[in-house]
Amino acid sequence: MKLKFNSNISVPILTGEQIKGEGGNNLQLSLIDNCTGAVVDFGREASAKVEIVALKGDLDDDEGDAWTAEQFQSKIARDREGKQYVLAGNLQPKLNKGTVSL
Repeated sequence: MKLKFNSNISVPILTGEQIKGEGGNNLQLSLIDNCTGAVVDFGREASAKVEIVALKGDLDDDEGDAWTAEQFQSKIARDREGKQYVLAGNLQPKLNKGTVSL
């Protein structure tokens, strides 16, 4: 299973502004079955909490598809003391039938 945004993020992303999907719509995140490509809409996983994080660097390539847990952790942008938070809002939303609106 994997988590996947249902649309692209609208750019540019500006400091202090809400992150939206294409067309100014809310971002939707879904839990996808790797074998079927369908949304996992039942079972424990379909109602799990997910953690939203910001990643550092230029991530335009597909190398992220093969990251180890350690590589992923090293790319997380952490809040810095005296600076504005990297992300704000509900950063641990719960899936509802495998999907959540951010």
